[in-house]
Amino acid sequence: MFARAELNSHRPSYFYQNYFSNHYQWNHAGGEERFGKITETKIEAAVSIPHTSTQAAFKYGLHSGYLYFDENRAPQQHGSILNIVAFTLDQNFKLWHFHFNHRFLLQKSSDPEVLDLPLFSANVTYYFNYELVKRVLRMELGVDVQYCTQFRGYGYDPSLGMFHNSPQMQGGYLWADAFVALHWKKATPFVKWEHANQNLWEQPNGYYSAINHPRNLRVFKFGLSWKFYD
Repeated sequence: MFARAELNSHRPSYFYQNYFSNHYQWNHAGGEERFGKITETKIEAAVSIPHTSTQAAFKYGLHSGYLYFDENRAPQQHGSILNIVAFTLDQNFKLWHFHFNHRFLLQKSSDPEVLDLPLFSANVTYYFNYELVKRVLRMELGVDVQYCTQFRGYGYDPSLGMFHNSPQMQGGYLWADAFVALHWKKATPFVKWEHANQNLWEQPNGYYSAINHPRNLRVFKFGLSWKFYD
């Protein structure tokens, strides 16, 4: 079990104060700073229970002067206090040769207009682990599943190299990858069926990792992972 607190205060970088390009520009007349000081307070606590493979963590952030890019790709500073609360739970267990790994996340922002977050996210892995040749060759056959609730997504502007707020919704879709992996000494050849559940049910917001940035459609991937040292 551990806990820690962190306090950080700094001025916005020159990028937020003054910027000129072919597509965007902003600055403050007279050379004065446009944005004020940023203060961040972070509190974190976690507990681990090894014999049940359980880990839980609580995180709290208090931000004063939070900087973000609005829907017009312009930098803005939040004029009030922004609170962010997050709780994570990792729970793994094993039943015979079957492994069940879970990671859950609950999080909330005090001002979704400035920073919106999916309320609930989950990442689970279920797989069958079996030794084909004792102490030599081991096989894993399973599925990775990702899901998060809907939230106002974020677009990415390559000319700025920054993410910005967007009114478009994102999330609310369960993403599943099936895989087979063989572990032989330090080599791990694998086959992965990415986005195996494509078109099995409706996806209202499209397959996007960010607004207008689609993820892969259903595709087979194969490769080899090699550990050169332990």
